[in-house]
Amino acid sequence: MKTQHHRSPRSHREGAFRPRRVSVVAATIGALIVGTWGWVDTPGAGTAAANAAGEISALAAGVPEAPRQAAIETFEQGLGTTASGLAAYASGRYTASSGWVSGSNCTGVLVNYLATYPNASFCPTTSTRVSAAARETRRMADVLGQVAAGVAGSSSATAPANGSTSATQTNHALTAFPAAAVAGSTTVAQSVSGTGISAPAARYYSLRMNAVGAQCGTNNASLSLNLVSGGATVLTGFSSPVVPCASTGAVYYTSPALAANQGSGDAALPASVRAAAYSGTTAALLTPAQISAAQVQLVNTVTGAGGAFGVDNVRVMEVSPALDMAF
Repeated sequence: MKTQHHRSPRSHREGAFRPRRVSVVAATIGALIVGTWGWVDTPGAGTAAANAAGEISALAAGVPEAPRQAAIETFEQGLGTTASGLAAYASGRYTASSGWVSGSNCTGVLVNYLATYPNASFCPTTSTRVSAAARETRRMADVLGQVAAGVAGSSSATAPANGSTSATQTNHALTAFPAAAVAGSTTVAQSVSGTGISAPAARYYSLRMNAVGAQCGTNNASLSLNLVSGGATVLTGFSSPVVPCASTGAVYYTSPALAANQGSGDAALPASVRAAAYSGTTAALLTPAQISAAQVQLVNTVTGAGGAFGVDNVRVMEVSPALDMAF
């Protein structure tokens, strides 16, 4: 038997990265992969049992398998309807460059649509933006909830999709809308611990995330998602940065308008934001020790004021090409 490498797709958009399969004949051997970082996708009981036992499934021969989720961060642990900061999330699960965890500058903010505002600690009302930052971060969280729920976007910036529901409005996301230039380095978030993913042998991995860009035009976020270990990058998730504000097609969304209630200068938000699910365009072969120790890192190389963005559902995917066995 031999293993074939994946080819890098041309698009970041979800579904672009597809595993290849080497077909020999009749059967497939699976392997169970388990992670502890964030929330872990659990296969169905039958699949898990068969995989754990190394059983052979004759039904899957020659059929490409979808990438399998090994771990996911949903930013939902212990959060409610009050905005909070990344530094305190999940007992300090993440670190970041100092400028990206400044609630008063509206960076590193975990929030959902229902979070009350104004909030003096996170995206506070200012003389120039008034309540725009508070309202935009809440809209972005709801839009990422819509993306996760499978709501199709619109191709029109002036007639965006609005699939907001009571469920999407409870969705939390990591957001930023800096009022001033971000000081320090470019790390938006980096997990303190490794993924904890356990695999029986070396496997190929890729990354995915849902991302949104708002207030597009100046200092648009330019995001990189990586796995790092011991100061070295073991997987660069995307061959080029993800710039949500540069996305085209069915990417335009909005939410029910939140009240601009802080005086006459409190203007309405732009008609739409741009959001999508993004699949990594590269994969890396990592040993069990490497993937278990790997830390998830999100970087934004644009540190100027005004570029609003949010991320959610950050995923580590196992994308090894499957092999069939000949008898």
